[in-house]
Amino acid sequence: MAELFVELYGEDFPGWAQEKGSRQLSDLLYEALKKRNLLDKRADSIGYASPRRFAVQVEGVLPESKAQEIETRGPREGANEKALEGFLRKAGFSSTEDQGVELRETPKGKFWFATKLVPPSSAEKEVPEAIVETLLATRWRKSMRWDASGFRWPRPLRRYTILLDGNPLCLPDSERLPSLRGGTNEIEIGEEYIAVSSKEDWLKILKAKGIEPYAQTNKRGVQIVTESQEMSTPRYSSRFHIERPSLLVIHPKAKNLPESFVPVILKYHLGVYERSEGGYYYSASLPYGLEGGAESEWEQKTIKQVEKVAQARLDDARFYWERDKKIGVKELQNRLDKINFHPKLGSIRMRAERIANLAKEIAGLLGEQDEKELEHIQKVTLYSLCDLASGTVGEIPSLEGFVGAKLFAEEKDLAPYENFPLAAHLALSIRERKFVVQEFSISLASLLDYLVGFIAAGEQSTGSTDPYALRSKGELICSYLIHPNYRLTDLNFDELMLNVMNIYLENADINTKNLPNDAPDFRGGSRKIEEDVINFLKDRLERYLQWAEKIPYDVTRAVLNTSGNEDRAYFVSIKNYAVNLRNLLYSSEEEERQKVEKLLVAWRRAQGLLRGVELKLNSSDKVLSEEGEKFKMALQNAKQRLDAKLKPSLRVEILAELSEPVSAFLDAEKVLEGTEQEQQARLALLDRFIQVVKQVADLDYIEGGDITARKDFAYYSKVSNSTD
Repeated sequence: MAELFVELYGEDFPGWAQEKGSRQLSDLLYEALKKRNLLDKRADSIGYASPRRFAVQVEGVLPESKAQEIETRGPREGANEKALEGFLRKAGFSSTEDQGVELRETPKGKFWFATKLVPPSSAEKEVPEAIVETLLATRWRKSMRWDASGFRWPRPLRRYTILLDGNPLCLPDSERLPSLRGGTNEIEIGEEYIAVSSKEDWLKILKAKGIEPYAQTNKRGVQIVTESQEMSTPRYSSRFHIERPSLLVIHPKAKNLPESFVPVILKYHLGVYERSEGGYYYSASLPYGLEGGAESEWEQKTIKQVEKVAQARLDDARFYWERDKKIGVKELQNRLDKINFHPKLGSIRMRAERIANLAKEIAGLLGEQDEKELEHIQKVTLYSLCDLASGTVGEIPSLEGFVGAKLFAEEKDLAPYENFPLAAHLALSIRERKFVVQEFSISLASLLDYLVGFIAAGEQSTGSTDPYALRSKGELICSYLIHPNYRLTDLNFDELMLNVMNIYLENADINTKNLPNDAPDFRGGSRKIEEDVINFLKDRLERYLQWAEKIPYDVTRAVLNTSGNEDRAYFVSIKNYAVNLRNLLYSSEEEERQKVEKLLVAWRRAQGLLRGVELKLNSSDKVLSEEGEKFKMALQNAKQRLDAKLKPSLRVEILAELSEPVSAFLDAEKVLEGTEQEQQARLALLDRFIQVVKQVADLDYIEGGDITARKDFAYYSKVSNSTD
């Protein structure tokens, strides 16, 4: 068996391309060789990447492919002649009389089959073709075309090196590939060409030149530093790797500028990543060919250039910051009238008023603040968007929120609430602090105001289009109302939506003169707007639970479309029901799985029997058989228990308990036989069964009858713990 090594060299590839490319090229080349029967059973591949080169090593390559017969099934006997001609041409035959083409009987009728013998082929011939196929099969989220071939890649490719057991191979000429240079055992590094004999030799040469390619995407946090810098403590872990990296330390002067502004400004404009004592690290690519003291001179010159640029940005920020401090929070708040939030929804100031009122309502619903504290929350939230009118944010948008926090700190009565602007701009993490409830109240208020406003204005996301990021905001709302660490899980969503709609209506009435004629009708159309928002959030809840809790979307949909108790107005209850229903459907216990299968089959049988039948209210249960009476008693017992306030886990267990009586009833009874009175009694019992189950979940939304046949069963069957 041989070892195959391939290197592709080109211009600087972006970090995301390095991450995707190393894995993609390794997988595609492995599959291309496997398709040609060139791999041993123990063969394996691994991909490497650095900013200017990709490489793949494949171990276990056979010297020649094995002979094989490829059988292809074609059209049915009597099919269109053009279809038959196309099948023969694709299979490599010219006529049905050719050897290897035959008409064969199958359980579904007679079909044409073509069997072609593929003779053995040498690895020297097949490997280059497999590499061409790999290059043409790659897919990138962004790519460019640099010649007439139409070949696309993130950056231009310049050179290739292919070694099969140390022997160089050439790519075949192809009109679909650019004219790459290669065919030798040399790799290009700067202006040098160095011979390599294997992957180990390749890695050794690159490392000697200060280039450290990484293997596989899960090992990308590689630490890079050059020996010439003699720095042992600082290390840089980045998704953008550079060849021959050099870590420079810059010391820009930030006089009279808040310390928290500096790293934000430098990162936004210069890509500075980590602060050191008295300065900031800046990563630069060291040029090739520098000798003696040239590296030190280059570093000093680069530091001065970078510091010059950094200082100019900091000076600009200081100028605007000093002016904003003189203007003050209240004057900036007044200037929000001139900034439009949305053409149909008015100004940013109107939005700030809505968020302030809604944040007060949410904090009040949580019941942890007295009236004085609620008034404080409303007051400070009113000013939480003031920095959008500041010159500092206008010049450097990445400082949004940071400026607001410092402006609050400058005001005596707002200083204790300096973190509120950060909450309003959703720069939140789970943290236990004095104002955590207030911060999340403001953040949730901001999200709800945004979502309701844009949906009311007709800006809903469609298909792959979501210019206002409504989907992500909807999922964030779901996470707030579900995650126990956010302490918002006690909020009734119906009550919350009522408050949002009322606040929008009051805000529109007060600012009627400032709104256009086509502004949303929050008075006459409130019901429609509320339904659109709830349906949108239900859809996002399905997506969020599928991603965060590994709950299949059909399970969540079954819970959402139920006629259950009023606790379904709480998102956390919906999640708990969905978790417990998933655990039931995907139980790892054989006995539980059989119960669920019986329940689903019985549900579908009952639905089929009831379809198109008119139930009569005067039907009598007295004509029921013994099995019918048992089923009736089981339903009555289940109904009584479901009407009580039980935990979601217990309510879901009641469904499983119904599987035996309903299955026994359906197996023993011929529902649509006998007198009309007997038929009506049986059908009424099945209808009652449907209504009882729907109190917990509408099983119509559960896809498939035999759940053990689902592709994802093996994964979800591992889930055993329920949530209440």
